[in-house]
Amino acid sequence: MRGQLALAVGHQARIAAAVLRDEYARPLPRAADGPLVTVVMAAYNRAEVLRYALASAIGQSYRNTEVLVIGDACTDESEAVVAATAAGDERVRWTNLPTNTGSQVGPNQAGLEAARGELIAYLGQDDLWRRDHLALLVADLDRSGAGATSTVTSQIWPRPVPTRRLLSPAPGEFIPTSSMMHTRAAGLAAGGWRDHRKTVRPPDLDFQTRLAESGSTFSRVRALGVVKFASAQRPGSYRDPSAREQAAAARRIDRRSFVAREVATAAALAPLRRWYGSPPPIDPAKAATPGGVIAEFRRIRGLDPGGEAR
Repeated sequence: MRGQLALAVGHQARIAAAVLRDEYARPLPRAADGPLVTVVMAAYNRAEVLRYALASAIGQSYRNTEVLVIGDACTDESEAVVAATAAGDERVRWTNLPTNTGSQVGPNQAGLEAARGELIAYLGQDDLWRRDHLALLVADLDRSGAGATSTVTSQIWPRPVPTRRLLSPAPGEFIPTSSMMHTRAAGLAAGGWRDHRKTVRPPDLDFQTRLAESGSTFSRVRALGVVKFASAQRPGSYRDPSAREQAAAARRIDRRSFVAREVATAAALAPLRRWYGSPPPIDPAKAATPGGVIAEFRRIRGLDPGGEAR
């Protein structure tokens, strides 16, 4: 056990050191006919958290973008929030799917198909980007020639446990979707996002696996780009309309002191994740059936496992 704890602490410390060096160049926006980057945001009935996620996408230092906010048949005020947050920014487009698809797969696939950009990035409605997230990814794909890349994610578990986990996946490891960018060509070659009811794998892992199987290479940026508040780690999250965590983080996310605190907390608490940092349990038998993982995540979020839910 001591050896496992030492490895966990060492892994987090290595990521933390890389994040604090933060040596990657920030490119200026590239002149092009149409956007170079398409940002795809899947949304479903959490308008208040969507407000903060969208603001972090609009406020990126890299601005040669379009932002496609795709509602999964939203019935709340998400459209009005998008209009108010974008405030006439012509880069932002809202689309609401006519039928709920039950996961991020439907909006993500619709965004991939509608994208004008050569590069595709995703931002979950719960999550926030630091200001240079897109700039770092664009620079890394240009430098590496890879088909996909990602920045470091600070994954925050809910209170009362103040656990942080820094994720900087190596090739072959799972990448949080909000930290990933891939070329549009690579996404299409992989067959796009597959209906979650046709696979036992989570849809994001399924997509990334098929990216690799279709020949895409993966790079990564060792700098903090994303703060993630996964709804599936927050039981009943879809019954809580507030955005307290996002609001608090949004005020500080681009400060150097915020980065230092995140990496220090993540490294210090790494040994505790074994006991306190696990997500709510899911039924392994149900999760082993096609679509079962998403059904279990719906249940945790406080939504009908078999009905219209994300």
